[in-house]
Amino acid sequence: MKKKLLTINLIFVIIFSITGCKKINEKLKENNEEKIILKLTHFDLKLEKTEEDIEYEKSMVIKNESTNISGITFKNIDKGILNDYDNKYKKVIEYIKGKYKNFDSTKWTIMVNMYSKEDKNGIIRLNYQIKDTIDTNKSIVFTINNNVINQVSFINMDFEVDEDELIKLVNDFKNNTIQEKKEFAPNEEFLKDDITYSYRYNTDELRYTYQLYFYMMYGDNIESRVINNEYGTEYIINKNKYLSKT
Repeated sequence: MKKKLLTINLIFVIIFSITGCKKINEKLKENNEEKIILKLTHFDLKLEKTEEDIEYEKSMVIKNESTNISGITFKNIDKGILNDYDNKYKKVIEYIKGKYKNFDSTKWTIMVNMYSKEDKNGIIRLNYQIKDTIDTNKSIVFTINNNVINQVSFINMDFEVDEDELIKLVNDFKNNTIQEKKEFAPNEEFLKDDITYSYRYNTDELRYTYQLYFYMMYGDNIESRVINNEYGTEYIINKNKYLSKT
């Protein structure tokens, strides 16, 4: 599943009818009696905004301003460390340092999406990362029009948090939990899974997200298979003792 924008919260419904989950759950309990099992859930992929989504958006602190940065050849970047592109995006980094003197490019990820290559339009999204472990919603977004950056949005830049405490919470979570797994049906085949930790400054929420991807076959033609990305888990770690957001 391509993750939704941060302005959209995932709503989860616990699945009680998944074949084999009960057996897996029993095995997890036997082997990890002291650990909390993180329940596998089914994602509701509806795009309608909830009241919670709207309140979340309202609490974001966004500062927009016009600018003019040219002379950069933009190419798509899925996700990388900004410091690895410091020469190519030197003008961008210098612009940010003019606003935030303590800006450290080694702590930020970069994504470039040229969604209209013919018109040379796109965005650059920089996201702050806590100690290479926790993604955050502290970000800087540059808008590219006709190969020129003409707008920038600084998002949640003035928030601060005890980063060492968040890392301790993550480590404690890892040591005391185990992720429930899915038992696949004959027409299903595991593809990959991802685990991410993220922190939302404006709501003070440290989240664990597990995302499962697997193939579903329809008949014997391998070309007819589709990727199912509707299963996973999300827990808010620092609000209650590993209570799932369900």
